[in-house]
Amino acid sequence: MSEEKGSEFAGVVGGVAGAAGGTAASIAAISASGAVAGTSAAGITSGLAALGRLAGGGMMAGVAVAAAPAVIGGDLGYKLFKKIFS
Repeated sequence: MSEEKGSEFAGVVGGVAGAAGGTAASIAAISASGAVAGTSAAGITSGLAALGRLAGGGMMAGVAVAAAPAVIGGDLGYKLFKKIFS
């Protein structure tokens, strides 16, 4: 594998690892923050609404708040692994 391809592969691995960590954090935040704990329909709905209140909105704003850790984690993981292995 060439050095450039190895660096790109490391970046992809870092991005996937960061996104997976962010996704796990989002799921934990959704299931723990609602009026109904857990990952049932009621738990997810109330969890997203509770997270949405942090952004001054409702459930749809909660989707954006919940997605942020996965997006940021994926980006940071990609950049970090790419920098380390380039």
